[in-house]
Amino acid sequence: MGRKKLIKAAAVQINSVYGSANENLKKGVGMVKEAAANGAELICLPELWNTGYVLNKEFLNKLAEPPEGKTISLFRRLSAELNVVLIIPFAERGEDSSYYISAAVIDKDGSLKGVHRKSLLWGREKEAFQPGKNEYTVYNTSVGRVGVLICYDAEFPEPARILALKSAEIITVPSVWSTKAERRWDIQLPARALDNQVYILGVNASGENLCGKSKVINPFGKIIGESPRSEEHILYGGINKDEIKQAREEIPYLKDYHLISKKHE
Repeated sequence: MGRKKLIKAAAVQINSVYGSANENLKKGVGMVKEAAANGAELICLPELWNTGYVLNKEFLNKLAEPPEGKTISLFRRLSAELNVVLIIPFAERGEDSSYYISAAVIDKDGSLKGVHRKSLLWGREKEAFQPGKNEYTVYNTSVGRVGVLICYDAEFPEPARILALKSAEIITVPSVWSTKAERRWDIQLPARALDNQVYILGVNASGENLCGKSKVINPFGKIIGESPRSEEHILYGGINKDEIKQAREEIPYLKDYHLISKKHE
């Protein structure tokens, strides 16, 4: 029997309550369970969904957690229970008491594959958080080779290209993207998919001054699903790995970019 090609992914567009970690956690767990019940195998939540978009160090001191803390431990158990791959952003407390905007990659057996720290901070984020290293890891998961770019990370072409050169198949982009920047959201995510012939799962938050519109984009840069602008929503989309191969054969960007490809091997 050949390997299964079609993977159902879910972008959980959630409206977080600022600073209310318990309330947000309860809602997030419920929406993840709903997505899994509807057949999703890869589920991603938005940037800083569990705390809200908190840039206050006093709040972060109360709300930030290490990867082995309550939130990620809970989702590791939930991942194994539901048999799903989860991308769970969180406000991370580092070993040196610094704070990072991070996302945990959890495989179907509950194992923590790794944590991506946002490397490119936007605006006032620099006042509260430290940037992660400019290192972009592809995680081997049960649904394929997955990369993570958090919000502003995806506004630069280089991080997505580095992930593609490392053979990423799916790039998840958990975000808190504003209405003011909506045009960039609509342009840059399809561009990242097309430039690199990967699937992009763009997962935005909803709420005041946020543009919503979570997206699933195929390797040809086509938006195959999009959430509403202003409400909570679970967006589903199918990921067909044969389509990645087809796109890379028809549009040989990566093959013809061999000099940079060798540099990053």
